[in-house]
Amino acid sequence: MPSTKYSLATRLMILIGLVLFAVFGASSYLNYRHLQLQYADSLRWRADALAREALANTISSYDKGMTSSKDVRRLLRAAAPKCADLYARNSDKGVTHLTLINANGVAIARNHKVEWNKPVSTAMRRHLTEKRTTAFSQGDAYHVLAPIVAADGTRLCTLAVGFSKLKVDERAMRLLLASVALWAICLLLSFLTIYLTVHVVVTRPIQDLIHSTEAIAHGELEHPIS
Repeated sequence: MPSTKYSLATRLMILIGLVLFAVFGASSYLNYRHLQLQYADSLRWRADALAREALANTISSYDKGMTSSKDVRRLLRAAAPKCADLYARNSDKGVTHLTLINANGVAIARNHKVEWNKPVSTAMRRHLTEKRTTAFSQGDAYHVLAPIVAADGTRLCTLAVGFSKLKVDERAMRLLLASVALWAICLLLSFLTIYLTVHVVVTRPIQDLIHSTEAIAHGELEHPIS
């Protein structure tokens, strides 16, 4: 008799536990993916902010009439010191490079001057026609490309911002560990709740019934049946 009683409680615990495991597991994964997307969006927003800060004067001068190709090249060259300054102020935050790229896929300015006037990678050139800020992974960095567009819709250049893949992945790992910890805590609390509920609703009444049945079987006919 006890083995049947415990088997019923155990089976009920396992069944409910598996359901909760699946529900909390799926919920944690979806939450982790949501946090990942939010973090990717934050990189794009940060790149857009750096682009506006680096090229505010360039865009303003273009909008005021300096629209010839020669003027544009001169304006973009003039933005190089600003890129170097922004890089210096953000390098400790995981920024690996800031690069101004023209329509031909050539780096016309970068925080490392030795890399000026050199073609950017093929993977980066594939994203230069995108109208919105895009991101992709290459090597040891995540690259976010923010288009620089004047008031008349002309695309002046693209600002590529590199973020250390190690730092980004560390951040993603922290998000994953936080999700797993939350999932584990919720699962533990759920199991404790289920155990207490099963004990009160199922196990104890069966124990009382067995005790009463055994008492009656031993001649205690006036023993109350719980």
